[in-house]
Amino acid sequence: MRKKSRLLIQSFNNAVRAWGNLGIVLPLLVYGGVQFLVLAGLIVSSIPGMPFSAFIAFFYGESFLHYPQNYLVLPAAFNAVNTVLSGFAGTIVVGLVTRRFYSKHVNPGSESGIKHILPCYHHLFIVWLLQIGTLVFLNVIYLWLIEDRTPDPVFAIPARFGVNIFISAVFAFSTIFIVIEKKKWWSALQLSFKRFLKFAPSTIVIVGIPVVLQYPFEFVFTHSDRIIERLNPEMIAVLVSLGIVFSIFLNSLTIGTLTGMYIGPVKKKETSGTEK
Repeated sequence: MRKKSRLLIQSFNNAVRAWGNLGIVLPLLVYGGVQFLVLAGLIVSSIPGMPFSAFIAFFYGESFLHYPQNYLVLPAAFNAVNTVLSGFAGTIVVGLVTRRFYSKHVNPGSESGIKHILPCYHHLFIVWLLQIGTLVFLNVIYLWLIEDRTPDPVFAIPARFGVNIFISAVFAFSTIFIVIEKKKWWSALQLSFKRFLKFAPSTIVIVGIPVVLQYPFEFVFTHSDRIIERLNPEMIAVLVSLGIVFSIFLNSLTIGTLTGMYIGPVKKKETSGTEK
């Protein structure tokens, strides 16, 4: 247990120090820039002819194309677009950053460009699709069995977050096995589950902390109407922007720490093989 705790702390420290190497975190910064462009596009959707105007009108109604109602749906609309973006671009970014973390600590100077990630993109996408599908399915079950039938939300909310954290932890190492060991998606899922069982407490902490820290944002956004009435509609955009910056930093720490948890046992095996 102590060895696993030391490995967790060492992996986290390496993830923090990675911010001194722009090459590692650059993909996350670029992805964050794209997210800000999406946010800007959603904000100006009230102007006729803007890219997201049709999207807002179709899914939320034309009344939300007008100020300040457009800010009421801004968080939900951003989350919807960001979820799609994460599947088509976010998976590549996570794979790229994972590869660069690994290369820095195991094989410095090795190639870690996007050309090494694109060939396995379809496996990354399938894993993402399965994870999102599982989360959506379990959240629907949760809404039906727990939230709608539980008068006290104090116990219902932790249950939903607990399920989300568990599923994310089970899938946590799959990207690593795909981009580093070039495994197929089904093998990566099996290996990820085995690695989760080996490092269950550490993995739950790694993926759980970001989920818990994002809850205040979700809670605030459920009261967007009060923010608009009492403060300023643009305050919603400011909070979403802070969430983007927050997620860039948290994603970096999560990817780096998980990769470090993978590298530890790999280096140990290599050392043992050399000694023999």
